[in-house]
Amino acid sequence: MDQEVLRWLTQFVVGLLGSGGVAYMLFGHYGKGWLDKKFAQSLENHRHQQSLEIQRLRVEIDSLLNGTIRLQEYEFKVLPEVWEKLYSAYSYAINLLSPFQEYNDLSQMDALRLEEFLDSSPLLGSDKKKIISADAGARNNLYQEAFIWHRMSIAHKNSVELGAYISRYAIFFPGQLKEKLDSVSKAIHSALSSKRFSLEDPSDPRRLDGWRHINDAAAPLYAEIQQLIQERLRSHGQVKNAD
Repeated sequence: MDQEVLRWLTQFVVGLLGSGGVAYMLFGHYGKGWLDKKFAQSLENHRHQQSLEIQRLRVEIDSLLNGTIRLQEYEFKVLPEVWEKLYSAYSYAINLLSPFQEYNDLSQMDALRLEEFLDSSPLLGSDKKKIISADAGARNNLYQEAFIWHRMSIAHKNSVELGAYISRYAIFFPGQLKEKLDSVSKAIHSALSSKRFSLEDPSDPRRLDGWRHINDAAAPLYAEIQQLIQERLRSHGQVKNAD
């Protein structure tokens, strides 16, 4: 009896081991293929998502680069223009404000020579007639007064154009350059205002304030701005050469 039970148990265990082996073999055959397929699908999805992300980043980078390039190109355009306006405003103002002025001597001109000289001058017709009809001794004062007011109007026009240009294209100037441009524009305007006051009242003790102000305030800024603009233009030139 005991031997029969032992034989039955032995056959039962062998049967279990046999069915487990079959199950393992089946899983090894079919399960591996299923896992490989799932892994391949997951890898493909990951690659697809990665490709989409790379494309998105490329679009963003290209957009940023294009915007930066356009900004640099516009800055490369406005820097020479603002320098030209600064040069015109500063150089004209400093010549006007200089205490050393030279004028033609109209008192020694005969009528024909005087008329020819005035015809080539930029003075208004009414001022020319006033000078021609005046005595020889009064011609120089009349001419100098009319001529300096004419120069004042040009200097004021140049100063206004400089300030307007700086304001209009302010977003294209780097912070430090923008600050110095604003300061030099105000310095030139202030110096010209002092000159205007002295013309309206020659006895004003501040008649030389404009000359001092443009030398003390505007001249250093002018030199600093020149250096900053040169550096910016050189940097743009290096970028273009690198491209």
